[in-house]
Amino acid sequence: MLEKILVVGKQLQAQKLARDFTQRLYAADDADDIWTLIESSDPDLILFDADIPHDTIHLSLEAFRRREINVPVVAVCSKEHAEHVNKLLNAGVFDVVDDYDDVSRMGQIIDKLQNIEAVSEFFLEDCPPSIPIVGKSPSMQKTMQMIHMVASSSCNPVLIVGKTGTGKEMAAEAVHTLRHGSDQKFVAINCATLTANLLESELFGHVKGSFTSADREKTGLLALAQDGTVFLDDSSEMPMDRQVKLLR
Repeated sequence: MLEKILVVGKQLQAQKLARDFTQRLYAADDADDIWTLIESSDPDLILFDADIPHDTIHLSLEAFRRREINVPVVAVCSKEHAEHVNKLLNAGVFDVVDDYDDVSRMGQIIDKLQNIEAVSEFFLEDCPPSIPIVGKSPSMQKTMQMIHMVASSSCNPVLIVGKTGTGKEMAAEAVHTLRHGSDQKFVAINCATLTANLLESELFGHVKGSFTSADREKTGLLALAQDGTVFLDDSSEMPMDRQVKLLR
């Protein structure tokens, strides 16, 4: 059960559906009336009834994003209209209820939402959404502060140290995402697998015919990263002569 649900629309059936799953129910006749209620009630879920036009729901979702309102939205929409359902889900609706009598489905949605909220308690709030770093201990918070500090600086290259399995690549990807956003590429290279003969070819690429087995042109991993980030994993596992060659 959720603490607060806001129902949008004049259908009393929608309010009846929501009432079984909330301690406090709020209602707005249409989408234009929701802003004051959202601000005053801070709902855990917004339910749009079937009479609210889909275009209105789309516009509301866009407005939520602009105003940074992170409230899950559920819409009542018959699954017979599969195209409308898909459009709503693609627009950002959390889930869809088939009709007002589908109490079982509504219960499943509430359970799914509460499970997500329970899991999210273990994720750092200031971590990029695409990098789910788990843990809220003081040491993890300090690590995230360091990641933010490095990402906002002009440091390049960045050295990340830690034992196997401590999340060095995840930290590198968090720095990349904070610094470059999700548009630029993040290329991870396992240096331990690069032999002396493959080092230059894998990193810098080659043209066809540059050596005996070069039967086609190959783009190097560094070129693939373009203006993004290259993560050299396990660089310390490479022989010293290859490390020197790489740094040069």
